[in-house]
Amino acid sequence: MKAMRRTHRKSRLGCSECKRLRIKCSEAKPICTSCQRRKVACVYPAASVESTNASRQCLLRDTANPESQTRTMHPCKSKMPIVAPTSLQTPPMLFDMVDMALLHHWTLQTSPEIFKDATVDHVWQKTVPRIAVEHPFVMHSLLCLAALHKASLEARCQAELTLVAASHYDKAIGWFREALTCIDQRNCHAVFAMAIMNTFYVFKNSGGAVGDIVSTATSRRPGFLSIDWVFVARGIGTVLESTLECVQTGPLSSLFSIGNWETVDPAFESSSADTALLSLRQIWRGESDEAVYDQTLLELRRAPAHRTDMRYWSGPFKWLHVIPSMYLLRLNQRQPTALVIFAYFGALVHNLDSLWWAKGCGKRIVQEVVEVIGPYWDNFLEWPQLEVGLQTSLDATFSQGG
Repeated sequence: MKAMRRTHRKSRLGCSECKRLRIKCSEAKPICTSCQRRKVACVYPAASVESTNASRQCLLRDTANPESQTRTMHPCKSKMPIVAPTSLQTPPMLFDMVDMALLHHWTLQTSPEIFKDATVDHVWQKTVPRIAVEHPFVMHSLLCLAALHKASLEARCQAELTLVAASHYDKAIGWFREALTCIDQRNCHAVFAMAIMNTFYVFKNSGGAVGDIVSTATSRRPGFLSIDWVFVARGIGTVLESTLECVQTGPLSSLFSIGNWETVDPAFESSSADTALLSLRQIWRGESDEAVYDQTLLELRRAPAHRTDMRYWSGPFKWLHVIPSMYLLRLNQRQPTALVIFAYFGALVHNLDSLWWAKGCGKRIVQEVVEVIGPYWDNFLEWPQLEVGLQTSLDATFSQGG
């Protein structure tokens, strides 16, 4: 009797490189396990979203206007070409009525919720859409975030909206990589805007519940300890060096008005956070990397002080750009000391939990560290766990007792 072959479900959602090699793709985003291991570009094909009329009605619903939810929607199947004015040599980009609804949602609802900061809301509501009209990768990134934001508000439409978001993200990354080959004064503002929005996407996809749907399974969610996203964020600063002055004085200049980070002296702001951070110095005293960890700690101590006197959302992200490269190398190697510091960074990110794209991210960072590090470090991880709600003060008392 012939042995029956065990069947398996095939997936068509893998990256282009894995399909070319005919190997199983982990489908992790923004980079799958295979591409990360082989250090090659990981590009996902644009998702094909075949929605039923009911699904399209769900996507077209205007969440800003409750009355619109009672209307009968007649989805338009035609495509509306929008041509980027500054690049007439390229083929027209096609955006349908779902995309127009997402652009409307971005303008009215998503943009004021990015930072919830009246001094920069206009950048996301007016300036970035103007840039997006001329640069397809910014438009696709904007629509991706609008879809994710709408998905966080409408449980019934999460599956459809997150597929739409993934499709726009894949298109944005493709155009973005092309733009990075030639950065000048015409596209530097778009590159900077895209870099920031990419960070929002990574945070939302890695930390929030919607990320589960984007990757179709929690086990496939990209983790924060896979720090490629940090290298990408820092790398943008390098490629923008030649046009940095243009970006800082251009239409996105408001995003640079966060004060002088270097002058912040954490010693003048006594807090429980600073006390907890200072206690970490005993871990690496006398180690060969002592200077690296001391500098990393100093920059992290500036983050909460910076948040108090200046824009509350800027501290954690500024930290990612100023920490020593050697620290990132140690973090990538999963060195325990570097991991402990990263858990404290997660506790500071938790302060941004009121922002839809950052919700759950601080807790996820701390949780990832706790899961990969040994019990020897439990005492050092007590404060960040308390901050993000992974542990209560009662739990801490019992663990210390024994």
